[in-house]
Amino acid sequence: MYFWILVLGTIGGILMLATEFAGYNAPPSYYWYSIYVGTENPDHIPYVPLLVTVAVMFFFNAIVGLMGLGVLKIPVGMTLLKIGRIFALIILITGVAGIIAFEIVMANSSASDWWWGPGAFATIIGGALLLIQYIFVIKTKI
Repeated sequence: MYFWILVLGTIGGILMLATEFAGYNAPPSYYWYSIYVGTENPDHIPYVPLLVTVAVMFFFNAIVGLMGLGVLKIPVGMTLLKIGRIFALIILITGVAGIIAFEIVMANSSASDWWWGPGAFATIIGGALLLIQYIFVIKTKI
């Protein structure tokens, strides 16, 4: 189970930093815009700290996975597992809230088309699977 925590944490963190969370096409030129860490659009810059924070939470989980596998010679205590579980829940909630907010804004805008990016799917799928992994790990530790 620690292996999957490592894999999900690493992939989720990389997707949050390297790919878009969401994007849209906007008139009049129908140029497409992406919401991601490297954005140059001044309207999207306020989202960057949130995206980086979620990536840090993913990488925390990857470190817990390394500890659980014995790569890092630090024992995994219940406190770390509970923090990891809380981070997984925060990742999931942040992803759901971000997608809902994005959909509401896009539905009320002049955007012609919009989509969820790999970062959005990472928060939903990665957050949910990490949460399930932590539930199993905590149950086996008790």
